[in-house]
Amino acid sequence: MKFVRPSPRQAETIVQAMYAVVSAEGTVDPIPLEIESIDAAQRHLLQWDPPLGGTPGPMPATLAADLDTDQLRRQTVRMLALLPLVDRRIMPGKVAAVRKAAAALGIDEYGLTILDLAAKGRFKRIAFGLMNRFVARFLSPTGKARLRDWGGFAWWMMP
Repeated sequence: MKFVRPSPRQAETIVQAMYAVVSAEGTVDPIPLEIESIDAAQRHLLQWDPPLGGTPGPMPATLAADLDTDQLRRQTVRMLALLPLVDRRIMPGKVAAVRKAAAALGIDEYGLTILDLAAKGRFKRIAFGLMNRFVARFLSPTGKARLRDWGGFAWWMMP
């Protein structure tokens, strides 16, 4: 997926959404590492330099209206989904902010399911889910992980 360079208005909306996530919609103060991550995402992913400033608070009301293409919406949700992981403590409030943005934009990603499971500490479930997707996509001719496909995966992994 090629990153889309947003317009100035779209960039402001995305940055405000990022600040809404790291502040869990204004309920916690963002840490300096999160602010640095937002600045880096603006420079490297959005190609926006110097970075725009934002304020902790609620999700922008104009999020869905400002982000008008599916590609830009999906890109934004993927960037927002990374932010709760920055401080290595996945807070449910930050995950809820990402889910709220994804719902407003009409985007459903498997990464959001992984984020939900990580917030609950269900890391084994994440690992098995990812293995199942790998077996179904790359080892199964039917697209569904069969017992025979799992056997081939186990044989491949054992050495």
